[in-house]
Amino acid sequence: MTETSFLPVHLAGEQPAGARDIAVVFDNVPNALFLLSRTGEGVWRIVSANRTASELFGIAAGRLIGMTLDDVFGANAVCQDGKPVPEICRETGGSVEMESYLAAHSDDLWFDFNWWHLKFIPDPAADGRIDRVAGICTLVTETRQMRESLKQFTSAISQASSIIAIVEMDGTIEFINPAFGVMSGIETAGAIGRNIFELTMPTDTESLYAPIRSAMLRLEPWQGELPSRRADGSSYWEHVRISPILNDKGLANRYLFIKEDISEKRIIESKLKLASRVLETTEAGVIIADPMGIIESVNPAFCRISGYESEEVVGKSPRILQSGRHSAEFYSEMWQSLLEAGHWSGELVDRKKDGSL
Repeated sequence: MTETSFLPVHLAGEQPAGARDIAVVFDNVPNALFLLSRTGEGVWRIVSANRTASELFGIAAGRLIGMTLDDVFGANAVCQDGKPVPEICRETGGSVEMESYLAAHSDDLWFDFNWWHLKFIPDPAADGRIDRVAGICTLVTETRQMRESLKQFTSAISQASSIIAIVEMDGTIEFINPAFGVMSGIETAGAIGRNIFELTMPTDTESLYAPIRSAMLRLEPWQGELPSRRADGSSYWEHVRISPILNDKGLANRYLFIKEDISEKRIIESKLKLASRVLETTEAGVIIADPMGIIESVNPAFCRISGYESEEVVGKSPRILQSGRHSAEFYSEMWQSLLEAGHWSGELVDRKKDGSL
């Protein structure tokens, strides 16, 4: 048997062409392949290994043969419940798989720790005894990192308060996160395979949904506000953003939907618009200032009464109106009332822009 050939013993020595072809294949696979043999003292030693094993472990082929797994990975590194895994294969007659965080040993130096997937397969003799075990070792650090990243990404999507969905070009739902069930009252699991428009579009709103359908036909992104429907039939408003998902060839074959419940936001906006209209039409002058007393806005009645235009007072202090008729104590008491009671009421003598009182 050659030192780097991962071939059964009966194929060692002068090998037929087919066996040589197999040896080439085994030497060039991306996995470390090796054969362990049990000595009379019960020690499992490597008797054959492919070239990839030498490269991944960082150990020259000539040195690798005859080494134990403890020599390669460290004492008791490849064990389960304190027993060497090859010995478990011998006792049970079954294969053993495991993932471990190990460092390979090379020329008295330790390689960086990596995650390895190891599989050990018993190779029974004709009489059923198991004195040989084949090993397959694969570096899976990058795969584990990808799995961990995917797990974190999936967790983030699952916990998101916005609806996140992946749909086919006709609107069929492939994936949708739990926020959909919370927001709509429609069971999330039951939404898979159904059309996202049929699930959420209220009756008599086809025209409102026309722009989003048109954008999907043109493979373009779109965003806007649309009414949606809950499981109990009630309606609510959503802000919807859609983006085409491109495959490896740069072609769109899916759409990403992100939907946020904006019902409360629309109610607040409606109230603010109403309050704004009231301020615009009232005959009383109104100043709105921040906690530091800086003017943020004024209504038309204030401008009419004071003679100041809005842009002349916004960003300034109401002190520009002071007439000098009130003492510092007066204003101090007024601010104290504002801070402690939350309001103040009284009469002021102020000065208009033209200097009149």
